Amino acid sequence: MRASIGLVAALWAGLAVPALGAAQDAYQFTVPGRGWSVAFRMAPLTQYQGESQKGRFRLLGTTGDGTTLSLFVEPYPAKDSEACRSQYWGDASRSPLVVKSSVKLTSLGGKPGVEYVVEADRQGQHLKAANVNVYLAHGSTCIDFHLSRIPFRKGDEAQLAAVASSLSVKQP
Repeated sequence: MRASIGLVAALWAGLAVPALGAAQDAYQFTVPGRGWSVAFRMAPLTQYQGESQKGRFRLLGTTGDGTTLSLFVEPYPAKDSEACRSQYWGDASRSPLVVKSSVKLTSLGGKPGVEYVVEADRQGQHLKAANVNVYLAHGSTCIDFHLSRIPFRKGDEAQLAAVASSLSVKQP
């Protein structure tokens, strides 16, 4: 269910925005109760919100250039990052919004990832969004880092994949 919410949120995030910018900021967010942080580089966030509850951490954000991120850290006894991808992508891939022919299982910065397109009609408009997820296992948790871009433009997948590749875990 969580993955489907991310896909839907990505679709409705925005309609008319400029292309992805080249400028990137470094971000590091401490995961409450875990003693470590997640870090990544992307265009400046214009808004973001984090939430922690019952061992779970969620970060949602947007940039001025139309990129939406969602990051989930959830308890899951995965043996490795590939097991996290199998679990979470297995759920998300069932969404009727995912264009099945666009799905590409890949490695992003040495981490398992997925690149895909989501399409839907909403309020009389046809929306098409580039999406990238990258997965990490750390301790007894899985990390699902999702990026999307609306409107879809040629080259968006590569730019989102570059951001997803920057995801890392930082120990204190």
